Amino acid sequence: MMKEVTNAIYRDWRTIAFHLYLTNEELDHIDRKFFSEKDKTEQMLKTWLKQKTGFDKISKLAGACRACNLNNLASELEQGLNEELLLKISEEITEGKCRPLGFNLDFSDAELDWMETSEPNVLPRVRMMLGTWRMAQSYNSDKITLLSRALHNCGLRRLELKVTRGLDDEILSSFAIRIDTSWKILAQNLGLSLNDVVHLEKFPWEKQPYQMLLLWRKRQHRSVDVLGALCKGLKKSGLPDLASDLVQGVTDEMLINIASSVGDRWKALGECLGFSNAELKAIPGGSDSGLTMLKLWRELHDYSSDRLEKLLKALEKCGLDNIANVYRKPELKESQEQKRSLSDVSDDLLVYKELIPKGKY
Repeated sequence: MMKEVTNAIYRDWRTIAFHLYLTNEELDHIDRKFFSEKDKTEQMLKTWLKQKTGFDKISKLAGACRACNLNNLASELEQGLNEELLLKISEEITEGKCRPLGFNLDFSDAELDWMETSEPNVLPRVRMMLGTWRMAQSYNSDKITLLSRALHNCGLRRLELKVTRGLDDEILSSFAIRIDTSWKILAQNLGLSLNDVVHLEKFPWEKQPYQMLLLWRKRQHRSVDVLGALCKGLKKSGLPDLASDLVQGVTDEMLINIASSVGDRWKALGECLGFSNAELKAIPGGSDSGLTMLKLWRELHDYSSDRLEKLLKALEKCGLDNIANVYRKPELKESQEQKRSLSDVSDDLLVYKELIPKGKY
């Protein structure tokens, strides 16, 4: 990975080094000892890596790149797997899942034994494992796919969805098939460059749509609502049916309207959607809190069940039937009204039985 990074930053190596907190003495020593800018950059990175700055070297390097306006490089280094996310994953991994996760990330028995000896407590051990694993990956590797597969193999579906932000392997593969030859138009509307398209054309034609989606996904900053962004790109590319299928009808417009209608009751709705108190507290306060919660839920909801129906039932459970009814299909509304009508008849019949003298009914 360091070779690719060196080639990308060698023109700004001193500025990058400044943001990595190397001293002037260290930089002067490198300047005197090495001649080419690339050799100086490589040595600077080696010097920095020797520093004891915690497990998460990649996020620190990505931050330095962003400070030098190398935003694409920073995004490809992190691939949305920032320090905050890795810490959240570490907090949710139990002792029983720690070693299986390590095996799925290709650590050996000896390496895992060493980690257990070095870090008896599971949280810092998992954090060390994830940081070590990420540093060992090549620059071009798709870390999102590798980590999400490892979590999937350990039966950690919710964490898998957190990592992929709702765009896991199965979704990307199925939509890549349906996008087919429209992938170049979609790539342009998603912000990929002509050089990116030329590079993607080197893959066999049947793999080009999938590889395009992988490339786009790994460049997205953690703050990006990738489901919403891909949905907009599909619409703009003349693929509205795919856009609707991607979010199972739960569009940005719907979430904005619901968040506005729910107002201060968004936490109650969040609880009905399955968020824990800790997860709700982690959502930043402000006027957009409800919308943020709903978009996060959309990412984390397993698409194997109906996303829209889950949302409408949660609204009803919170006593917000009036909002749910706005989005129910006419046939579903009629079915629910019939159920309520039958229930009312049943209740009336029970009352009627109570009123009639015994032996007369």
